Amino acid sequence: MKSIKKWLYIGLACFIIIGTIFFTQINLTAKDDSSESIKSIVTSAISTSTKDSQTGTNEVDLDNGDEDIDWDSLPTKKITLNNETLNITEAGTYELTGSLIAGVHINMEGNVRLILNGVTIKSNEGEAIYVEQAKNTVIELSEGSNNTLEDSATRSDESIDGTIYSKDDLIFTGTGTLNVVSNFADGIVSKDDLKFISGNYIIKSEDDAIHAEEKMVIDDGTIDIQISVEGLEATLMPINGGNITIKASDDGINAAASNF
Repeated sequence: MKSIKKWLYIGLACFIIIGTIFFTQINLTAKDDSSESIKSIVTSAISTSTKDSQTGTNEVDLDNGDEDIDWDSLPTKKITLNNETLNITEAGTYELTGSLIAGVHINMEGNVRLILNGVTIKSNEGEAIYVEQAKNTVIELSEGSNNTLEDSATRSDESIDGTIYSKDDLIFTGTGTLNVVSNFADGIVSKDDLKFISGNYIIKSEDDAIHAEEKMVIDDGTIDIQISVEGLEATLMPINGGNITIKASDDGINAAASNF
């Protein structure tokens, strides 16, 4: 009898895993020369989807209610970048064009939306975008735009270790393309929650491609991670849709709080 129960449990576990693979709503492609790396990506994807089904994606949202921001009530400014650091200290929408060899620094208590419309930032000082403080920061990719953010290989404060680095909630949306190149460590970092609503992202990083200290929510969009040590890393990672391709030398997806 014990033997029969053992095989029933094994069969049920296999059924759940196979069902998760076929019914998950993402197209996850692992590209790596190492079979162990491919295995880790597939295993992590199954674990993330299973964890998601246990917690319920509707219960996972950013701390500060990103869907409730009334951008029309806040000012809008159009700015052409001119190779000097752009300091943002007031809430509102900032539509950016042009090129910059410094960076964008956000430090205030309200909501900020950056609309990237053909922006090239190749910082020679460190990170390309640094959110020191904000309630929510939304990075929106303007329709048809191609944008590039690249950091420097060195910086005075090495704790700011991403090309895009935010201490608070960070949201990505839009229909354009964002190329992120990390020469120091990580590509995109949020020390709080991180959300992808839409957009196209091409990332090359020295370490993690996308890292969230808390939750990472992927609703839609195309994420192409071409170089990384770890592709996606967060404590909790609901993946509700999108097209994700990862090339990683270690974990493709690492949901650190999952108990698997």
